Amino acid sequence: MDTVFSYGYALLIGVGECAYAPWSLPVTVRDMQALQAVLADPGLCGYPADHIRLLHDAGATKQAILDGLAWLAGQAAADGDATAVVYFSGHGWLDEAGVGARPCAPYYLIPHDVEPFDLAGSALAAEAFTAALRQVPARRLLVLLDCCHAAGMATAKDRPAMKLPPGLTQSAPPKGLVDELRQGAGRAVFSSSTGSQR
Repeated sequence: MDTVFSYGYALLIGVGECAYAPWSLPVTVRDMQALQAVLADPGLCGYPADHIRLLHDAGATKQAILDGLAWLAGQAAADGDATAVVYFSGHGWLDEAGVGARPCAPYYLIPHDVEPFDLAGSALAAEAFTAALRQVPARRLLVLLDCCHAAGMATAKDRPAMKLPPGLTQSAPPKGLVDELRQGAGRAVFSSSTGSQR
């Protein structure tokens, strides 16, 4: 039976093409599109097409991601029964220099417009991502992070190992970040792997 789930809203991000070409990961866009097809299918999830926002390639900038999260927060605030989905497929990097300096070492999601020599200023810090998610007042929030450990990314995403700036490693979100993301009722976080998994 085909139905429409009018309370469903989604922000789907597949970074794909990166402004710094060696860090591009085109398969992330196909992953995002596959999830969109499942969510929009009236025989499966039934999300209305205008309730799904897609960000990919040049459209998946740091500011566009933050704006997308603000859009999702607005949709959820206007709909007291909202179910929200946030999906990010792309690189996630851990700043090893920050390990031990605080409970959760600095972690970054890599957007399209990242500057390879100014990661702290151009990548999306996990703290900013988490703060934006906390503004989404949905009764149910599902966050899906497809940011694999370096070896896993190379295997699962068909990408060779890449050279990263000093002090950074390709990593899934650390446990401390996942714990922060799922704070509150009705929230679930799925990560493609843990930081130590390949």
